[in-house]
Amino acid sequence: MEPDADSFSRTLARLYHSHHATDNAVEGPYRQAVAELFRYLREPAVLIGGLGYNHYVDRPRGTADIDIAVATTTAYVEIAEQIRPAFKLTGPTTFVHSVTGLPVDFIDPRLGGRMAGFAVRDPNTILLDDVTVPIAKPEWIIGLKLRRAIGRSAEARQDQADIIKLMEATRPELKVIVPLLTHEQFDLLRELESEVG
Repeated sequence: MEPDADSFSRTLARLYHSHHATDNAVEGPYRQAVAELFRYLREPAVLIGGLGYNHYVDRPRGTADIDIAVATTTAYVEIAEQIRPAFKLTGPTTFVHSVTGLPVDFIDPRLGGRMAGFAVRDPNTILLDDVTVPIAKPEWIIGLKLRRAIGRSAEARQDQADIIKLMEATRPELKVIVPLLTHEQFDLLRELESEVG
């Protein structure tokens, strides 16, 4: 499924509505923060995490932040300089949108492995408020989620459920990520694939 700006806007509206439990289902805060992030950011980057996942599935799940993968280990102080007109640095790899208060977490190759770099170099894109927004393809989102999906914690279970739903919704070409997986991640991917099958 190719991303399109209208469907992404509808997703942002549903997320805002569900996350803020309000009758006013506008996508404003998410849309504004994502558009401004990619307007100012000069580093090659791609939208991942909950917003990236939600773009591909029929029923989006709640997310409280914006996750971005970058291809380099550029110092976050440099990224902070680039996006300073709209964001402020609040932690080593965390920023907050100055207007909406939405947090933004950056994943670089130190945190996301080679998968982060591949996701950045091979995105889908949409146009959002005259800003090109790169969204990770489903296979790269799955690969990044596999890094955290091992085990029985609530976070691992959520990532496992996300992987299954992404596979059901998109049938991604998973062979591109297999060489980048550990044996444990590969085994989990095959187990999760069998649940979809």
